[in-house]
Formats: sequence, C-alpha cells, structure tokens
Amino acid sequence: MANGLQPYVIVFHCDVPQALKDEYGGFLSPHIVDDFRDYAKLCFKEFGNRVKHWITLNEPRSVSKNGYANGWFAPGRCSDCLWMNMKMMGL
Repeated sequence: MANGLQPYVIVFHCDVPQALKDEYGGFLSPHIVDDFRDYAKLCFKEFGNRVKHWITLNEPRSVSKNGYANGWFAPGRCSDCLWMNMKMMGL
C-alpha cells in the first residue's frame, strides 16, 4: 500500500491459540473447522478492503508432518514416534 507494496496475508502459520488446543485439541478435532472459518471471515471483513492476496495455510505439509507426525514443530505431537516404537517392539 505505502510505496506501492501489496500485502500477502497468511491466515494460519503453525500455531493454534492455546485456548482452542486446551478446549478440544486444536487441529486434532473437527471443531476447528467452524472456529477457523469464523476467524478467516473476521480477517476478510476487517482487512479485505486492503488485502487482496490471502494464503489460507502456510506450508500445510510441513505443519502436518513436523507438528503432528514427528513432533519437531509445535504442537509437538509425535504419531510417527508411537508407530516406530510399536514397530521396534514388534507390536
């Protein structure tokens, strides 16, 4: 906008509000769908007159793999670790 710059806004970048994680597990629950929709609508309503370029999820593969499968990123879930431990124990 200033100096001709066009903003690109990322609606979700790697973290869920702690209250939603505590209440229902964040992205592990289908309840996130309605909350995310409401959040996105609010963003579009408040900033849509100035922002024309929106990115819904930043690096979805990285978030799902590193946040929920191997636990390297927030929220630190580790599904792969459980699977690998079970495999190593012959379960």
